[in-house]
Amino acid sequence: MAVKNDWLTASSFEQVHELISAINVLSIHAKLTMAGVEDPTDEDEVKRARGSLLTFLDSFQALLQDAEQNRGGTIVSADPRMGELAVRYLSQKQRLLQETPLYDVPFDRLRELIKADDLEDLPSLVSFLRDLRSLIEQHAYTDIVELLGEI
Repeated sequence: MAVKNDWLTASSFEQVHELISAINVLSIHAKLTMAGVEDPTDEDEVKRARGSLLTFLDSFQALLQDAEQNRGGTIVSADPRMGELAVRYLSQKQRLLQETPLYDVPFDRLRELIKADDLEDLPSLVSFLRDLRSLIEQHAYTDIVELLGEI
């Protein structure tokens, strides 16, 4: 059983780092665009980052809907670590005192922001990506501790 848990944790760790990489690519692209600086990143890489984030949002939204329908119950998903991320998101959303796009903006709008290149949308996108990266990095820390022990 420990081997299976280690495998799930390692797999989650890899997925999280791919997601953080996509967040970084899109965040840097948005910041350079806002600054009027040409982004040296290949446009195909930006498109892949957008695709990865949109795929993540779709599956994450489905988990959140499941959690809200089964209040007080467990989140049923193929990936228990994603279920834990959904629980963390909902917990932080309830505790948050200030407005942030990650917790206050509907997922349809977040999808629009990820696809956006309009200058007026980019500050909101950067804010959303910052909050998402923070949530995911907190989640990744748990994986690191499970794999390597407390640092």
